Amino acid sequence: SKVDLAMQNGMHEGVVLGVDEPIAKVNQFTNGYGVDKIIITASTKENAPVEMAADIARDRATIVMVGVTGMDLPRKPYYEKELNFKFSRSYKLLAKRSNCFSIISTLSKS
Repeated sequence: SKVDLAMQNGMHEGVVLGVDEPIAKVNQFTNGYGVDKIIITASTKENAPVEMAADIARDRATIVMVGVTGMDLPRKPYYEKELNFKFSRSYKLLAKRSNCFSIISTLSKS
């Protein structure tokens, strides 16, 4: 899978949606703390990516939206965890850093 390819190139852990249970795997990998930084590169009208980001984030984590998704941020988890949500127009910058861009875009399709 593309997650396997990313792990061969230095990623520590990965999740294949529909195969793995993302929340359980993140909790296992982080000893229940959640992740510090999340980059959303999905393209969907659904709200699921921003909801899952809140579920796997630790307190005061940063979530960056590079893709395009539904944007109905669930107030309760974002407020209770004091999550930082940022928008990025970084596709041109990432394209210049081909290794970074290929890993991020690959993960969004797995």
